[in-house]
Amino acid sequence: MARIPRRSRSLVFRSRLAGAGGLAALAAVAFPSAEAATWIVDAAAGPGFHYTDIPPAVVAAAPNDMIVVRTGVYNAFALTKPLIVMAETGHDPDVSGDSAVSFLPAGSRAVLSGLDLKHLHVHDCQGTVHVDDWTSTAAYLKAMLWIERCRLVTVSRCHLDHFLSGGGTPDRTGATIDQSTVVISSSSFLGSDGWDGWDSQPAEDGAPGIDARSSTVYVQASSSRGGNGGWYYDMSGWSLGPGDGGHGIKLAKCKLHLFGRPADSVAGGVGGESNYGVKGASGAGVWASSSSVAYSGINLGSVSTSGGSTVVPVQPDVPVLTLCGSGEIGGLIELTLRTGHFSQYVILVSDRQTVVPQATTYTDLLVGPAPTFVLAAGYIAAPPVELSLPLAAALAPYRGLQVHFQANVLTKGGKPYLSTSDSFVLR
Repeated sequence: MARIPRRSRSLVFRSRLAGAGGLAALAAVAFPSAEAATWIVDAAAGPGFHYTDIPPAVVAAAPNDMIVVRTGVYNAFALTKPLIVMAETGHDPDVSGDSAVSFLPAGSRAVLSGLDLKHLHVHDCQGTVHVDDWTSTAAYLKAMLWIERCRLVTVSRCHLDHFLSGGGTPDRTGATIDQSTVVISSSSFLGSDGWDGWDSQPAEDGAPGIDARSSTVYVQASSSRGGNGGWYYDMSGWSLGPGDGGHGIKLAKCKLHLFGRPADSVAGGVGGESNYGVKGASGAGVWASSSSVAYSGINLGSVSTSGGSTVVPVQPDVPVLTLCGSGEIGGLIELTLRTGHFSQYVILVSDRQTVVPQATTYTDLLVGPAPTFVLAAGYIAAPPVELSLPLAAALAPYRGLQVHFQANVLTKGGKPYLSTSDSFVLR
């Protein structure tokens, strides 16, 4: 089958600054687009389709090609090469089973956007993986998002919710992260509730919203909640007791940077109850073992620490950058920057993200390498900075592009010392 070529041009955003004293901003952002092909997957075999399922399209695609998926029900797929797999504008594809991204080589990138996945396992990637706009409520036998041994995985605008009880810890988390660096923004996670128990069958604890081990995790403008503990019904004198609530975020040997707004929360689930009046313990907002936590702005909830863990507030508050909108052509992306103190800021835009941990500052999210451009700059206190970015039809050739925004608060010398970021995929 013939491949559909993609054009290579400059991507241009024209933006209007709504806040910060009426300051206007105009930024032109040039992202060269590599020669690649687009494959159309349509379960209904509609006009222009190449395949009726995703797996054969993945096999046929060359590295850096794009696979556009229309509404339908599809089988799980496995990526081992850099591809963009995304929903067609206005479509909602449903992907069953266990999908995976694995063994991406260094310097490469895979993007998944707008797919209703049941489970995604990202593992052993030296390249970058970006997961965007995934909303799912499911009862599944494992973590909805499972990341292990990856150099960098970015997650934006994903909302993962185990809506049925059963099989609490440790399997049914919203996200499980192991030996990886992960950046989460504008997302939410909910662990499953624990199974109810009766007589000799014990009740189960709720699962954590996020369970991380031996990893560095950045959580920005997002929420995470543990599942509720299962109830226990004693009819024969076993007295085993109800389950405890799951933790909002559970850490073991991790570094967690947790930045958000008062509306964002990290909370434990509620403990279950028994028919004889005993109640299980509620989960902690953050449960940390041999870990370090730096937080700012977010509703942290209760904290439980062990093994020399530290939980330190960042002062002044870290600026919080959030994006709202689907990223679809013809729509708008609304960008908001909030901070709790008067400061000089700069908003950068790029097509990539590099994480460079710093020992003594919080400029951990650094846009680069080129092309990186200034989208807006000025001073902020209140009201927040607001940018309206129209996604015009002329941007259609650039569908699949990950657009990354970073807000830096600057020192008097103009150097960044606090930063957060968010991104979307142009669809």
